Amino acid sequence: MKRFFLIIAVLIFLFLANSVFSETYTPIQISLVPGLALPFGSNSALCLGPIGNISGRVDLLQVAGVFNMAGESIEGVQAAGVFNMAGDIDGVQVGLVNLAGKVRGVQVGLINFSSNGVFDPEIDLEPDTGFLRTSLKTGNSFLFARYAVAAPKDELFSTWNRALVSAGLGTRIGDLKSLYLDLSVLASQAVGSDPGLFVQCMTWNSGHTPKEVLAPWPTLEAGLLL
Repeated sequence: MKRFFLIIAVLIFLFLANSVFSETYTPIQISLVPGLALPFGSNSALCLGPIGNISGRVDLLQVAGVFNMAGESIEGVQAAGVFNMAGDIDGVQVGLVNLAGKVRGVQVGLINFSSNGVFDPEIDLEPDTGFLRTSLKTGNSFLFARYAVAAPKDELFSTWNRALVSAGLGTRIGDLKSLYLDLSVLASQAVGSDPGLFVQCMTWNSGHTPKEVLAPWPTLEAGLLL
């Protein structure tokens, strides 16, 4: 019974607080299902949802199990299990995929995109080894994720014996409009002669596990770019 009255008191507080603030601002917004929020305020300090949140500005924290969509800025933390979308970010954005306007802070995820960030696909050839490598840097200058696939150019699409995959983190130092230095720390891994088995192990498929094929080694890379 006490718990019931506590819940009622919290709900009353939320509605009263919503009237104290503006019509479009509430200190706490709870989205029971995406698009249906309690109270019905578009801007909030705390925005919570078991599945997803659709809101305006968030001043402190927006958390959801699957996705967040903020039509305006985020000042604080935006975190979701799958993806986040927001206007400008002043803080931290955490999810598998993160999309934002200008970011003054950090995006943590597999794919990160912002209007002032780092999103650089690259293709380069190493003359000494004959390896052709494609890579992607995604994030911002303070911290970006880097992914790469490399193989001897003479063995492309014929054998995977010497193919490599790499993943890691990096940072960018210098003026983004002129000369800058990229530093990256990567873990590299050989694919092996059976790429199908490698994929099955890395995806825990058909009873296979990553430990059957994983034997990574560290790599430190530096690049001076214009």
